[in-house]
Amino acid sequence: MFDCQFDAVQLFLGGHCCLRGKEVLEKLFCEDFRKPRTLLLVHPKKSFAYYHEYVKSPQSNTYIIRVYNQRILKRAETHFRTKLELDHPYLLVIVDLTGEHPRFMIEKCEYVAESTEEVAQVLTHSLNIVMKGVGWKIRLKARKEKDDSVPLLLRKTIENCMKMPRTMEELYGADAIDRMMPMRKKEKKNTSDFRSAIIFEDYADEMLDLLHKLIKGKRNPKDIMRPFRAAMYAGMLGKITKRAFVNEFGDILGNSISAVCKYTNNKCHSYDDDPLFEKMKGLFLTVVKK
Repeated sequence: MFDCQFDAVQLFLGGHCCLRGKEVLEKLFCEDFRKPRTLLLVHPKKSFAYYHEYVKSPQSNTYIIRVYNQRILKRAETHFRTKLELDHPYLLVIVDLTGEHPRFMIEKCEYVAESTEEVAQVLTHSLNIVMKGVGWKIRLKARKEKDDSVPLLLRKTIENCMKMPRTMEELYGADAIDRMMPMRKKEKKNTSDFRSAIIFEDYADEMLDLLHKLIKGKRNPKDIMRPFRAAMYAGMLGKITKRAFVNEFGDILGNSISAVCKYTNNKCHSYDDDPLFEKMKGLFLTVVKK
């Protein structure tokens, strides 16, 4: 439970606040509820970015919000293989504007203890981006004492929400996440650009550096393609084209350019029981920082 406290700040063009802090907050959430994504939940200095959606609330001037962000998971597959996947777990945030002093309730996550405070920081930063423009700044102050004053109907709604699946993929399906996250709208990939095949864009530079190092000095097509196949099995690299390969790595394969398709095909077994292949796969898994 966090109490919302307001501090008046000087307007950019001088003058005084026209609305009370609580009225500004009410207007902000009303607009964001009607047109989601009005409020962008970010904290650039701490590199936090969250997305959110509203759940229907049984009480007026009270908002139930699912606040979610991105997590990288390592999933075990058969034959000791692992694959990296993305999912989007969420916390529930309740914004109660019914009283004289607004309060925020942020769910505690048993798996990530610091997430409650992190969400409070993101909310504070993001709300202040808007509120400072109209002469206010907020602070969320955690309550030390327990508060059981949540209305029964609201409490039941929250309990029902907490029984739902806890990732957005489980809740709506894997394909729905891109529709819900406009910041992550996918542009049509340029298949002639090798970077477009790299699964995690944030690690593209590290991936390319490692691939260049691993193929340096190699002449045999099987040896050249080994790290690419390993990167695919590590879940770091998607389908690559011959053109993208040549654009990034040059004419290293010469007349054997068909090796790109041969050794990245799903039916390829050329690296089965290959200890060097397993070692390379492990190198690619270490690229993603935990």
